Amino acid sequence: MLLVVPEGILAFAVLALVVAALLALRPILGRASRARAAEAALAESEGKYRTLVDITRTGYVIVDAAGRVLDANAEYVRLTGQPGLEAIRGRAVTEWTAPFDVARNAAEVQRAVERGGVANLEVDYQHPDGAIVPIEINAALLPDGTIMALCRDITDRRRAEGLVHAGDRRMRDLVEASPLPIVALNPAGEVITWNPAAERLFGYPAAEVTGRDLPLAAPGGDGQFRGYLDEALRGNALQGRPVLGRRRDGTDLDLRVSTAPLRGPDGGALGVVAIYEDVSEQRRIQRLDQELQERLLEAQKLESLGVLAGGIAHDFNNLLNLVLGNTHLARTTLPPEHPGLEPLHEVEQATHRAAELTAQMLAYAGRGQFVLGPVDLAAVVRDSSGLIHAAVPAAVRLVLELADGLPAIEADPNQVRQVLLNLVTNAGEALPGGHGTVTVRAGQVDADPDYLAGTRFPEAALPGRYLFLEVVDDGAGITPEVARRMFEPFFTTRFAGRGLGLAAVQGIVRRHKGTLQVDAAPGRTAIRVLFPVAEPRQPTEPAPAAPAAPSGAVLLVDDEEHVLRLMRVFLQRAGFRVLTASSGAAALELIRSGPVGVGLVILDLTMPGLSGAATLVELRKLVPDLRVVITSGYSEEEAAQHCNGQPIQGFLPKPYLSADLVAVAGRHLMAAAPDPAGSPVPEAR
Repeated sequence: MLLVVPEGILAFAVLALVVAALLALRPILGRASRARAAEAALAESEGKYRTLVDITRTGYVIVDAAGRVLDANAEYVRLTGQPGLEAIRGRAVTEWTAPFDVARNAAEVQRAVERGGVANLEVDYQHPDGAIVPIEINAALLPDGTIMALCRDITDRRRAEGLVHAGDRRMRDLVEASPLPIVALNPAGEVITWNPAAERLFGYPAAEVTGRDLPLAAPGGDGQFRGYLDEALRGNALQGRPVLGRRRDGTDLDLRVSTAPLRGPDGGALGVVAIYEDVSEQRRIQRLDQELQERLLEAQKLESLGVLAGGIAHDFNNLLNLVLGNTHLARTTLPPEHPGLEPLHEVEQATHRAAELTAQMLAYAGRGQFVLGPVDLAAVVRDSSGLIHAAVPAAVRLVLELADGLPAIEADPNQVRQVLLNLVTNAGEALPGGHGTVTVRAGQVDADPDYLAGTRFPEAALPGRYLFLEVVDDGAGITPEVARRMFEPFFTTRFAGRGLGLAAVQGIVRRHKGTLQVDAAPGRTAIRVLFPVAEPRQPTEPAPAAPAAPSGAVLLVDDEEHVLRLMRVFLQRAGFRVLTASSGAAALELIRSGPVGVGLVILDLTMPGLSGAATLVELRKLVPDLRVVITSGYSEEEAAQHCNGQPIQGFLPKPYLSADLVAVAGRHLMAAAPDPAGSPVPEAR
């Protein structure tokens, strides 16, 4: 059946369907509109973000897990030195990393993937032109597995840090290279800096002392040193303050220390820097100078007394001889019962004592009569036993302890006997009430420099073998003050003493090139006199008669031209023929060249090239009996050691006077008259 719908209804139905459809599509159309709006907003936001990324001065880059560039801003492109973004997109960042930093950069990318990012990573990029650009990277791992990194050019910072580090290095280098010990301490006194000079001075290695509070000051000086540190911590720098320090081995040091505070950024004191100066040698020299001044004063006193004694001894002894002779004449002319004999006897005794006093003054001054020869010290003591027994009170026990087989000393036996008598008399007078024991010993000792340093004349005594004469008493002992002054002339602790006995002992010992020791303790005093053992005597040959002219020329060998000129002038003015050589080789060539009539060679020991000792050996090969005198700034003993046993005929110490030089030449050539021939002698230069 065909249904016929009216046209109006149909139109309404269609309209209803359209409306229904539109109502059904309304939510969908709203969502689409909002999506389009969101997309537009996102596009606008991304545009703003991109603009912000592109204009920032911080490099921006996104890389995949392999380190290949996915995206980057203009600043990052600039940091790479590449022409644009498309030139780096898809390439690994290690391609513009400096070659020396490639491995580390790749490892850091991997570490960012594993750990989720990196912070403050410094990497060096290299531009195509070779320029190095240091950058700092902070990166984070994104949820999609890519890595976003922010990169900053740190060229200025690296340059500034380089300057700071260079300054620090220079400061460290200065501290390390300083010849002065530099020590930095914290407020607690613990070491924080200890340079090599401090290691050398104090004996502690830096690794051992850092962080420790060291006893750098000796006992008695630690409080003073602590005061210096406290003063510096209060902000006051100190300069050159004295302090007594101590090495690790216990050796005391005379130091000067300068301190200053170490300040932090806020200006507060973080510690103290101390700079030390070892003045031990200066203080030692000052003490030696003081000792030398005292010895000079003693020498001046000795010289003054010597001049006085020498000046009056002749006339005084003549007067004493007149008094003694007339007294003796008067005694012999008076009858035995005459009352004037006793006074005349007392005058005679007083005259003898006055003569002894003069002799003691001369002995102290070293101007007494000395007749030197080989002396058996033990025999002198034994032969004098009766004399020394008479010199002590009867109740005193006298003990002799004399070693057998002692070598001889070069001495005057009468002067040695005087020393023995004076020492025994002094010991006997030291015994309280005249009761006690006096022991006299004789023996030998090998004296090295350390041993001699404890004697009264260490500067005059040479190391070697000595015989000693020692007198010991068991009296009350002596004080240090008395021990210091006991050898001074006219010093005495006895009411009736003249104070010349021990002074005379000192003068006699000095004249014999010996020395003295005093060992004083409560209940005991020992005075030991040391005499050097005599050198074996060589048989003396009669001196040849002096010719009318020099028996040969003097050859001077010295590498210093001005010394040669002076020596030549001195000798030529004295009438000697002189040849010169400025080296050992030149001297040997002169001797080899022919008969030049050299009678004496004065040879400098220290020369460059062929030394004086080596030249001496070669001279002996050419002319075995040639007379050679060594000249040197060394001592004679040291010069002999350098000559290694080669025989020499004399030694002339430098510096010397012209008279010494002329005397040496004259003594060895046996003449000083001008050469009568007057012919010039060629000189080797």
